[in-house]
Amino acid sequence: MDDLWQIARYYAVGKRSPAAAERVVMAIRDTCGRAGADPGIGRPRKAIEPDLRSKPVRRYPYTIFYRLARPGAGFRVEVLRILHQRSDMEAALAELG
Repeated sequence: MDDLWQIARYYAVGKRSPAAAERVVMAIRDTCGRAGADPGIGRPRKAIEPDLRSKPVRRYPYTIFYRLARPGAGFRVEVLRILHQRSDMEAALAELG
């Protein structure tokens, strides 16, 4: 995912801290895993897209945006974006609607 790569690069290169990059990536992956285990934990974002939900990442200023996809008979969470909480989220998510 492009967003995750950009976040990791920001911490590893911009902040010169590969360890911090690893921590933030692990926190984001943990949040994605929790959303996958219980998709209902995220905040509904129906004004943007009917099935869209969001979940903030603990200890970091990022929010994941995801929806429940139904491939075949099963369910899976599809992470669409990972955005900084100070970003213009409406503009970043406009392409989804």
